[in-house]
Amino acid sequence: RFMTYGIYDMQLNEKWRHEVNTKKDHLGHYFYAHDFTNDGIDEIVGGWRVVDADGNIMWSRLEDIYDNHDHVDSYSFADMNGDGRDDIVICACDLGVQVRDALTGELMTIAPAEHTQQIEAGNFLDGYKLPQMIAGARIYKDRQSDPYIASQVYWYDSEGKMITHWPMNGLNGNPDIVMGDFYGDGTDVAFWYKFLMQPDGRGKLCVRGNIY
Repeated sequence: RFMTYGIYDMQLNEKWRHEVNTKKDHLGHYFYAHDFTNDGIDEIVGGWRVVDADGNIMWSRLEDIYDNHDHVDSYSFADMNGDGRDDIVICACDLGVQVRDALTGELMTIAPAEHTQQIEAGNFLDGYKLPQMIAGARIYKDRQSDPYIASQVYWYDSEGKMITHWPMNGLNGNPDIVMGDFYGDGTDVAFWYKFLMQPDGRGKLCVRGNIY
């Protein structure tokens, strides 16, 4: 009926701990560290809240998300509005894709994306100055069928407007989105399942470094 999280030093001595009365998965699956205040010290992001390195809660929206099934599956960080500060890009299950101000938690963008499981933000597509979001959308079918899960990639602009989705028909399973400097030029590109995502939003099959 509760979950705990905290920070340990390099000798594994506990520095602080939070205990949260919550249901299964309500606090999300993972915690992320990112420096939002540009002071060289990371803040902690997880479970609809941001906590500073000393354990002080900067903001929390956990109390607003009453359904524990609408938890955060993953985060990404990017300057989505061009103000020079990274924002928090969230995939939140049936709540879809969200962008929140990292320092206040204010909701900036929200868009449906089936049952959203993975999210990344960056400059992937041609024709956009501000970052785009690539979301892994899990589509549930009849649970009596096998397989009963399909997935697509949903693309959004910085304001949460859908650009496109791919492929036209979902693929079986729930593939991850993985980032990497595939071309060795210092620029990350996105992979989804076996596909290297292209600047037009479509994927090309990528096998052992060759594109077919």
